[in-house]
Amino acid sequence: MRYCGRTFTPSQIELIGNLIGSDPTLSRYRLSRQVCERLAWRRPDGGLKDMSCRVALLRMQADGLIRLPAPRCAQPSAFRIPPEIEHAVLAPASTPAVDLRELTVETVDKKVDSLLWNAFIERHHYLGHQLIPGAQLRYFVRSAEQILALFSFGASAWKIKPRDEFIGWSQ
Repeated sequence: MRYCGRTFTPSQIELIGNLIGSDPTLSRYRLSRQVCERLAWRRPDGGLKDMSCRVALLRMQADGLIRLPAPRCAQPSAFRIPPEIEHAVLAPASTPAVDLRELTVETVDKKVDSLLWNAFIERHHYLGHQLIPGAQLRYFVRSAEQILALFSFGASAWKIKPRDEFIGWSQ
C-alpha cells in the first residue's frame, strides 16, 4: 500500500497495528514519531517525517487497515496573533519603488519567523491563517528590514523538476 509517497509492506502495517495495541495510552503524536523511528522515515535534513506519517496513519485507518487511538484534543483553535508581534503586521509596506532594488528572499526557519509569517497571513490574506498540511517551505521577501511579501510551497510543489532546475536548486 502506498501512502504519502511511501510504500508500506504488510509487515510494516502489522508493526503499526502492534504499536497501537501495545500501549492504549499512546497519543497519535507519539505513535507517529515511533512509526517514523521504527521505519526510518526521515526528511532529507534527518528530521522525522511525523506530519506525513500522521496523514498516512489517518488514511490507513480510513482504508480499514488500522484503528488509531481516539484524538486527545479537538481541532486546533483559531490562530491568534501574539501581542508582541501585533505591531509588525498592522501597517502595509510603504517603501518607495526606487528602494525596491535590493530585495532579499529569506527562509522562514525560526519559531519567531514562523509566528510572524502566520500573523501576516492571518491579517492580510483573504482566507486568514490556516494550517498548511504536509511538508512546506515558507519565505519572506524583504527590502531592507521591511517585509513586502510572503510565499510558500506546499507538499504538492515540494519538488518540481523544471522549477528546481530554473532556480538552481539541487535539494
